[in-house]
Amino acid sequence: IGILIPVVRCNHSDLGASRLGSTEAFTSQLVWTDNPNRVAVNSAVRKYGPVGTGSGGYLYVKPGAGTGNAVIAIKNTSDQILWSWHAWVCSDKPVVSGTKGFMDRNLGATTKTPGLPSTLGLHYEWGRKDPFPGSASITSSVERTLYTETGTVQIKIEIVGEGDSTTGNLDIAVANPLTYYCGPDAIQ
Repeated sequence: IGILIPVVRCNHSDLGASRLGSTEAFTSQLVWTDNPNRVAVNSAVRKYGPVGTGSGGYLYVKPGAGTGNAVIAIKNTSDQILWSWHAWVCSDKPVVSGTKGFMDRNLGATTKTPGLPSTLGLHYEWGRKDPFPGSASITSSVERTLYTETGTVQIKIEIVGEGDSTTGNLDIAVANPLTYYCGPDAIQ
């Protein structure tokens, strides 16, 4: 069993005009996954792909038997990412703990055992929708390996200085879910 995600979401943001026309063709892409099995039966994502066309279409995602996180995008015929979604597969169902409704793990964590890197979960840059993976180690800042369908990929860091134009930042971030934008003081 998989899920059908309505792609019309890419037209309902603060980006203004519709990004995907009502009859426009679209494709899909695995932007990254943290499961080394990539897209497979024993991975977090077993299968994905477009269903239908235009803003009435769907992105089909079928989870695999493995755990992990993935970001899957839809793209227009010009190969531009229009929108992406985070898929998260855990070994057990997260539960709400306490009276305030906190989940028993961080978003994106594939385990809830303290002291394991798989418990760290994901990180979000303020104001953007796509997550970045946490460290591959509890004691150092070693980056987690990210996989595409055919190889590996790394998060890109783009330094934005004071006075740089902020026009279109959300649009740029949506189209580049693998790029971390930061000020010059953030990188040391």
